[in-house]
Amino acid sequence: MVIFSRNKKRIGQKKQSFAWLLTDTPDIQAKGIGVLKYYCGLLKPHEVNEFDIKTYYYVTETESAEAKNKLLDHGIDLKKKLVCIHPGASEPHKIWLPEYFAASAEYISENLSAEVIICYNSYDRDIVEEILQFAKNKISAIKLDTIRQLGAVLSLSDLCLVNNSGPRHLAAAIGLKSISLFQKHDNGEWKIYDDPNSIVIESEKDCLHCREGRCRSLIPEERKFGSHCMADIKPDIVINKIKDILQKNS
Repeated sequence: MVIFSRNKKRIGQKKQSFAWLLTDTPDIQAKGIGVLKYYCGLLKPHEVNEFDIKTYYYVTETESAEAKNKLLDHGIDLKKKLVCIHPGASEPHKIWLPEYFAASAEYISENLSAEVIICYNSYDRDIVEEILQFAKNKISAIKLDTIRQLGAVLSLSDLCLVNNSGPRHLAAAIGLKSISLFQKHDNGEWKIYDDPNSIVIESEKDCLHCREGRCRSLIPEERKFGSHCMADIKPDIVINKIKDILQKNS
């Protein structure tokens, strides 16, 4: 396709199988600098040396009003701080343990004078059901069918807790503080935000199941979610970070 496109400029990474089909091959890799800087860096043959990697997402007034009504319908007190949990991810090994999500949510609502909601869509139903089973008290779970709906709810939140997943990037584009839970050796190209509001937490323990620098994404047989290293991220680590963020913004 590249050859038949007849484009005079065909740009791509130098270290790839089809580099010989390209006219310009910058020696650049996503790992270590992140995908945003990587794709911008590919434009250097066109003498594009300055770029803004900040992402943006805008919510309309109508969408915001609809999100407020949805939260009120679920009994959320909008005068309190709001922590949004989105527990889904593209693969089950990337998902934090449901009992850990439940413990964190309950601590927030009981001790930090904040509201907690779990946002999800049909794809995330299994993990949400497990979280609610582990919860001793009721946690509000709100099904959102579109990215626009999720974006509107996030825009009304003070913090979101997510895995290495799409909602993390949506939160960053909105300007929302986020805590993202990563596997020990998760892809470095997705640690992309030079922003103190986008916090990444990963296990600090040595993983006995993976080779150094490469995650095998193994889930223990007795569990449905979370590789070994995701289980090493204990709730108290996450809760302490949440407390720090909410108290600074009080």
